[in-house]
Amino acid sequence: MVDLPEFWLEGMYDGVMFTTKIHREPVINSYCSRRVLLGAVEASVEDYYVASGIEQANHNSAITIANYKLTSVAYAPTNKPILNTASSNNLGTSIERQSIACAGHFNTVNFHKMANNIGIGWDIVDYESHIKVAWMYYCKYGKMNAQAAIGSGQSSYNRAIGTTSTIGNLDTSPSTAISLKNVNIFGLENWWGDKFEWMSGISNIKGTIYIQDGLALNSSNQLIVPSSSYRTVNVTNDLGITANTNGVITEMLLGEHCDLLPKAIETWTNNYWYDYSNINVNQGNTAAGSVANRSHYSAYGIGGPAFLDLDHAPSSSFAYCGSRL
Repeated sequence: MVDLPEFWLEGMYDGVMFTTKIHREPVINSYCSRRVLLGAVEASVEDYYVASGIEQANHNSAITIANYKLTSVAYAPTNKPILNTASSNNLGTSIERQSIACAGHFNTVNFHKMANNIGIGWDIVDYESHIKVAWMYYCKYGKMNAQAAIGSGQSSYNRAIGTTSTIGNLDTSPSTAISLKNVNIFGLENWWGDKFEWMSGISNIKGTIYIQDGLALNSSNQLIVPSSSYRTVNVTNDLGITANTNGVITEMLLGEHCDLLPKAIETWTNNYWYDYSNINVNQGNTAAGSVANRSHYSAYGIGGPAFLDLDHAPSSSFAYCGSRL
């Protein structure tokens, strides 16, 4: 995490890509952000307004940061943040603002493209990051029940983001998560709870789970076999799952990669891994395949670090599903 307290940002749009320029000296007044956190990537812009314009032909979005605070309700921005990492409007990119609800109603493909539009190397949270944070949690706390260790936050999927900025990288507890209305672990706000999070780097195509870098899609936004750098797990042979299965994970496939893929699922129990999983075999066998989400929405106790849902087509979108960089 890098704290840059005395610079200003300038949004620039060339008709194809939205970029952000960091100036050595302020270029607009104190209503713009004084803090951008890099690394986990959290961009915090606390007290400004933006105007958004969508270029329909290329599905990009131009974001203008005003040089004064806009007070008219008519100029309030319509774009929303991708959880606590970036805000979004159509397939363009923009900057997160605190104290507003997280973005929903975008599908995996759109979130993936919005992240890619930032530049080379950018993507939404992927499966490898998902399991690494999970194992860091398990090593630190030694508890499967993450809500008992870190808390659940608020029972809503539209909670305001940025409330844990007051504690920095400190983890929440069950009590502080309630007062702050968000969970915080290793400086990551809402790593579980609030909204489901679409992931890249994992997909189910015809009963084979592909673990890869990014998402491999055809022109119809259907999942396809990656061209390189991937590994596979067979739903039937490796996981022993032959039909649509959902419930709490009771047995996990770890293997040499320390995966967190469910091998046995029991209907609604408060034991074992505590977290929920849904493997939709039928959706995986369709032409579109199935993508993954993590976290669970609101403050449900079944949505912890190991939660994994392989249930939906790449085109699926819901108000309670977001993502993060």
